[in-house]
Amino acid sequence: MSKNASGKKGIVGFFYRISRKVRYLKFRGTLLHKKPRVVRQKLSIKRRRTWRHNLYFLRPAVIHRLRRFEWYKSQKIMAGPFGYESFSGHKLNVQAPKAPKRKLSFSERYDRFHRRLKYIRKKRKLYKSQLKLNRKKPKRRALRLLIYLIKTGKLFKIDFIAIHEFLDRNYSFLGKSKYIIIFINSVAIYLLAYLFIYITKVVATALVANTYQIHTIVMYYDVNFLIRSGDWTQDMIQVVFSAGPFVAFFISLISVVIYANTTYENWAVRIFIFWVMVNSYVQFFGEIMLGSLLSKGIGWTIAYLFYFDTPKMVIALVGFIALVAAGLGLSKFALYSGNIYFNKLDKKNRMPFIMSQVFLPFLAGTALIIGIKQPRITGLELAVAFSMILLILPTTVRARFFGNMYFDEDPKKIKLMWPWILAAIILIPAFRFFFGIGIRI
Repeated sequence: MSKNASGKKGIVGFFYRISRKVRYLKFRGTLLHKKPRVVRQKLSIKRRRTWRHNLYFLRPAVIHRLRRFEWYKSQKIMAGPFGYESFSGHKLNVQAPKAPKRKLSFSERYDRFHRRLKYIRKKRKLYKSQLKLNRKKPKRRALRLLIYLIKTGKLFKIDFIAIHEFLDRNYSFLGKSKYIIIFINSVAIYLLAYLFIYITKVVATALVANTYQIHTIVMYYDVNFLIRSGDWTQDMIQVVFSAGPFVAFFISLISVVIYANTTYENWAVRIFIFWVMVNSYVQFFGEIMLGSLLSKGIGWTIAYLFYFDTPKMVIALVGFIALVAAGLGLSKFALYSGNIYFNKLDKKNRMPFIMSQVFLPFLAGTALIIGIKQPRITGLELAVAFSMILLILPTTVRARFFGNMYFDEDPKKIKLMWPWILAAIILIPAFRFFFGIGIRI
């Protein structure tokens, strides 16, 4: 290639590069300016904004507003505020000029009154119309929903599939034989534990009453004291009516100690100890809570100790807290009774076990006890029986959040505890028969 051709190429490339740079600077907006177009636009906007802000304060309306504000400040100087003092320290009586009030003409006053009346009338009508609409809306919605259900045929249609899925997901254990066996065993032992606590409680009350030469007749529903109401003294009431609940409390303490020391044993008698512990605890704190409110049972003792209502309410609150707190602490004890039937309690069988061992037997057992004591069951007895829900419900709910529990590896069979079931079948009718006649102590 010749030198002329190479020189021409170099010149063309030089001009081409210059043209590209010029095009880029023109596109960026810095060909004739130091700053890009966007930056210049922002600066011009800022400059315009400052000019607008400055011109805003020169508007007649703003100047008029500033004049009114200055006049308002001058009115405050009339009484001589702090700071407006002479050298002697006395306040200066500065009187600012007051603008005279313009008297309105009759037409202006009438126009102002008419506008106010019109505004009030409109607001009242608006409020009434909104109120009517709000009243009509729920009725219209309910009517439209009813029409929709009738037209689609869903008014009397029951989704049995959804109900079946719900029952199968949450309560399928009720149809399994092993949980039915656990439920039957627990109900029978619950009834025996209640009979043991009730008989111990009423016999203790009768024996303490005998120390005061008060003869008693123990019935299946209460203790009848063979004494005139005028012969009662304050000491008699405080001791006799508190004897039974305190005996139940001592039994609950003893049963807690026994159950805690036999936690890892798989004896069937541990279920009996568990229900004795629960029933005795409720017979003390449940009667304290409800007796202090109803003035019955141990409530007579509380009434003679405290004449005002505030201490009684505090005692009732203490009983309530004691039941709920004990229910939260009882969850582990209830789960430990699972080693009688299972080698481990995991997510699959933990809640079915606690429902069939604790919650459902409580409901069934309480219903049977109420039925046995009909028609003479007392209001206090009924209230105390239902107060056990404050103990059982926290136990059931908290048991859901426990982890897996592993027991011994010996193979176990879930079977009916016939000795306990037969004892319940024999003793419950015997209790109703003999205590229905009455036993004199």
